[in-house]
Amino acid sequence: MLYVPGGDAFALPARSQNKITVTGTVADSAGLSPLPGVVVRVQNGSIGTQTDALGRFNLSVPSDAVLVFSIIGYQQQQLALGENEP
Repeated sequence: MLYVPGGDAFALPARSQNKITVTGTVADSAGLSPLPGVVVRVQNGSIGTQTDALGRFNLSVPSDAVLVFSIIGYQQQQLALGENEP
């Protein structure tokens, strides 16, 4: 299972209308080891990226997007934007 810590996945307003920039860190299920090479993409879309060597990503997406996190050996996870906002 992938772990996307609530405090590490957050959205910041971007300049273009109805888009936001999402940045975060993807870690193992214990939340201790960052996972490089995780594919982070918008569900049913063509926007995506991969996490860097420290498990970090940065992606500009529609404000109502659902992010899909996948990597071989782990269960795919989905995160609807707004779920981790305080």
